[in-house]
Amino acid sequence: MIRALHCFATWALILLGLVVGTCCAALWSPIAGIFGAIIDVLIGLVCAWIGWRIAGAPTLHVPIEEERVRWDALGDAGLWRGEGCALGAVHRHAWSSWHALLGKLPSTLFHPRGHRLMLGAAADDTFFAAASAWRHALIYVDTRGTSERLERDDVVRFAPGRVDGARINPLLMIRRGPHAWRDAYILASGLLGAGASGDAIATLAAVLLDHLHTAAPEDRTLGGLRRRLLDRETALTALVFAVHEKGRDGAWRSDPEIARLMRFWRSDPAMARLHLATAAQALAGFQDGRLAEATSALDLRLSDVANVGPRTIILEAPPGDAARYGPFFAALLGQLISQLTDAVETDVFGRRKTTRVLLAIDDPALIGAIPLLAQRGAVAPRCGLELLVRSESAQRAVALFGEGGTLEAYGAIAAIGPLRADIAEILSAHAGTRSVVRLRQGQGDWWSRLLPVVDLAALPRLPVARLRRDGDGEVNIVIAKFGLVRGRALPAPTGCLRQSTEARTPPPHDWTGAAAPAPVIEGKALPVRPASLPLFEGSETKEPHILAPLAAGAVGKKLRAGFRRGARRT
Repeated sequence: MIRALHCFATWALILLGLVVGTCCAALWSPIAGIFGAIIDVLIGLVCAWIGWRIAGAPTLHVPIEEERVRWDALGDAGLWRGEGCALGAVHRHAWSSWHALLGKLPSTLFHPRGHRLMLGAAADDTFFAAASAWRHALIYVDTRGTSERLERDDVVRFAPGRVDGARINPLLMIRRGPHAWRDAYILASGLLGAGASGDAIATLAAVLLDHLHTAAPEDRTLGGLRRRLLDRETALTALVFAVHEKGRDGAWRSDPEIARLMRFWRSDPAMARLHLATAAQALAGFQDGRLAEATSALDLRLSDVANVGPRTIILEAPPGDAARYGPFFAALLGQLISQLTDAVETDVFGRRKTTRVLLAIDDPALIGAIPLLAQRGAVAPRCGLELLVRSESAQRAVALFGEGGTLEAYGAIAAIGPLRADIAEILSAHAGTRSVVRLRQGQGDWWSRLLPVVDLAALPRLPVARLRRDGDGEVNIVIAKFGLVRGRALPAPTGCLRQSTEARTPPPHDWTGAAAPAPVIEGKALPVRPASLPLFEGSETKEPHILAPLAAGAVGKKLRAGFRRGARRT
């Protein structure tokens, strides 16, 4: 009680003195009112001085900046519009209810444009509610087998292993002509991951383009390319001397980008073999028959959802194999970003966009960096593509944008329930600080101790302690350029996916023609494999082959010499 005197006694007694003085002036005389007010003010100052002396110089924090956002400012920014992405239920006024049903949108806070991130182990219900309440097209990346909890209409699944799933061949989404190299490079960067070098990506892009030009139409798949690279020496020689385009004079020539790369390969065959082994390793996942079958044809493009396609597309990994499908999903999403963000009003195929697209990712840990997201992330909402991510780790959420990704890439971040200490510190630093006036007791003689000292301090807008002790149903929403909004988590949807029954025509592509003629390679071979290279290089797994060290050392030389002697005897 005594520690609270310095906070409340002075102001309460001054207010009481003014009220009592007004009453005395009305009942008796103005002099009596003024005298009573002065007495009350003096008593308040004495109580405040006693509180400071006894309580050990406590401080008083008076906020200068408003900690919470004014509702009229949110309304002016469009954060109440139902066509946005739901972040949480809020008290819009003192008599409103916390409970927010998906059908009753006025009590739900929406973020209309930009990317959103939901942090916390208790974020599942709010994430499914936000994806289900989205009124436009949705692409849902399901790596945990949770898509059944969504409530969506007109659903098409890309689900390797399911007989009712659609087929998507990313090779056939590469355009022919001047765009071919860039499209192939984007696909190759997604398959190889963020840690790949530029030379390795260029090598895989060249292999992809060469396969589209030279393979039979039925073999123009990533599974067919993997089978071709099983014999890498033959594939390497054929690639170096391949022809791809027929000129006006009737002569066949190599693709200019591939020819540029092949000139370096001829000068350094060892490096060429190394990059080709990396490309083969990136395609190792297509030895899984489920993925090879799911990518054997092109039933739809992901960008179809922005105009004539289905309302919902679910990319679903087989149970227990999500880690193997992460790079392939990243490659597909890179193609999606390229197709929807090259122009504002149309996609790369010239079709006008008729709806916005929400890309929802339930766990970014298995996907890694998405190609083009770092460069196009800021302009993607203007092009009609927005991002919704649920993650238990802030580092994994920003890893989608590459090595230079930060939380600034997300326009709104919702922390649902208690957070881990490291995540709470990161989010608290991202939320920023607020200025407060700090009143403390002065130091020195009795007169300095009687008068308070005013300091201007900066306190965290979102303290770490609050983020760690929040309940599962509490939400702290940090909105860029607005501040902090506190609310409740949205209720989980009932979970009802209604499959699409509409018969759709497969989209056209540029690779229906016959294969280019095979090159003549008699007498044209690259230098033989150096003896220093392992005998069993480029296995299908990342682990080194058990015989590779033997083949590369002195024991390997003896083995090869024995093989040659045995061959001469026979």
